Amino acid sequence: MGFGAGPSRPRSGMSSRRSSSKSQPWNVFGSSSRKKSVSQSHAPALLRNSLLTRSATSIQSKTKTHLADALRDEDGYEGWVKKTELDAWRDNQRRVALQRSQIRDISSNARQKIQSLQQVQMSREAEEMSQMLEGLVIRHRKEEEELQRTFKEREKALWEDIDGVIKAAEKQYAEAEARAAADAQAIARKEKEERDVLIAEAERLARAQKAEDERRANEFALKQQKVRAAKEAEERQRREAEEKAQLESRRRDKKGEAGAMWRQYVEKQQWMKREVIEAVKADKPTMTALNKSKRMMTRWLGQTLNTKESVTKITNDIHDILVQHLPNLPTAASPFVLNNDIPRPYAYLLSHISKVLISQAQSEITSKPASAYPLGKIVYGLMLRGHAALGDILFARFVKKCPWVVPFYPARQPNQSREEYEQSTGRGTDESSHEYISRMSFISTLFFAILQTPIPSLISTLPTPLPTPQQLEQLIPVPMRLSYAWTWMALALRDPMPASPPIATLVTTWLEIALAECISVYGKIQTDKIREALEREGLQGGGLKGDGGMALDKLQFVLDRWRKGDDMALKGKDWAA
Repeated sequence: MGFGAGPSRPRSGMSSRRSSSKSQPWNVFGSSSRKKSVSQSHAPALLRNSLLTRSATSIQSKTKTHLADALRDEDGYEGWVKKTELDAWRDNQRRVALQRSQIRDISSNARQKIQSLQQVQMSREAEEMSQMLEGLVIRHRKEEEELQRTFKEREKALWEDIDGVIKAAEKQYAEAEARAAADAQAIARKEKEERDVLIAEAERLARAQKAEDERRANEFALKQQKVRAAKEAEERQRREAEEKAQLESRRRDKKGEAGAMWRQYVEKQQWMKREVIEAVKADKPTMTALNKSKRMMTRWLGQTLNTKESVTKITNDIHDILVQHLPNLPTAASPFVLNNDIPRPYAYLLSHISKVLISQAQSEITSKPASAYPLGKIVYGLMLRGHAALGDILFARFVKKCPWVVPFYPARQPNQSREEYEQSTGRGTDESSHEYISRMSFISTLFFAILQTPIPSLISTLPTPLPTPQQLEQLIPVPMRLSYAWTWMALALRDPMPASPPIATLVTTWLEIALAECISVYGKIQTDKIREALEREGLQGGGLKGDGGMALDKLQFVLDRWRKGDDMALKGKDWAA
């Protein structure tokens, strides 16, 4: 690019002085402060060496003709000089900036090249160092492997020497042991032979002594055995006599207990008739007031269904009527029992309930034995609500109508008429034996149904608080408990009961009604004893007579079902859905 024309220095003295008095714009590398510090002697050198001076010299030669004209006019020359200096300064600034940029690029490229060379050199040196180290490692590994190989060879040779020494020692030891064992065996054989001779002699003597001892012992044992046999026979005869006497005594006692219970409840029934029934009937207003209650209870008991709702409702309704004739509400903790202080109208209604129940047994139960179960639940429900007197009054009426519930068959007393005697046995006027036994079976069906009533099935129907085990002892009399079913069977199988015509039928009734609950409570092992006794002594031994072949056949059929494991519970025993 071109520079502005102008001389590097003026020709005239005036121009020189003016130029020296002016600032020097071509000194572009200095600042205003630097120009003040630079001496005059250095200025010409700077001008001669600067690029601007060289450019101005070239321009001077080209513009000589124009300069001559410009010198003619001093003011025009000075203006030209200023302009030329300014253009030269600007051009120089651009060149300086370009040179600085080039210098920076050159410097940057140089640094990068130097760094690249250094990195290449370092990589080369690192590679050489790595190769050298790898060589050292390989050489070291080879040396180590050689050393290990040498060591293993030496170790192997050493162990081979040791094994050889050990084997030689073992061989010597084995040979010594073999010699010692052979010597010991020879000695042992000799000792054994000597010992066998001694033992054989000792055994011979021992056998002879043993044979003698056994002979003497056998003689003594035979004598002792004869003595013991004599004593045992004597003791056995004595025990059999005692057992027979005790058995006979127990039979008499049991028969006496059964008779005592029968007489006890006959007296209670007579007391009820005298002190309650006749007394209330004589009181017309009281009797009139009780008639409505009697009719309602009779109707309710005749409509009983084997459902929890029906039994609970009828039990509660009868309970509500009974409590109207009591001074206070009966509870499990404070029940009303049969004694001289019992309210007479209340006792009369309990007697009426007992009469209706037995009447139901002789009518509806004859065609449907399962109908006895809900009636038994009502009886238990009333006793558990505090009407404990019902148990004694009902059992007293049972004894009057069917003494076989004890079981007991009274003997005819002196001066007792035939009619009175038959009435004491529960037999009706002109009633045949078959009719009598059937009616006794129906009444016993209700009695056994009451005995087997499971208390847990009634828990949800009872008011709270529930009776405790101690309170149950007072609420339910002994003849109305399940345990009495077991007692009844034991008494029925003791002489003279098995020979009585009704017993075979009544035992069958017991099995059909109460057996399932007895198995549930007492277990199969205990109840199987009853079956075995009935089969062995009752049927096979001929102990049970019955009123004919049909009664024994039915009993055999029930026992066969029991032995096979059939469900012995009569349909209708549990609550109906």
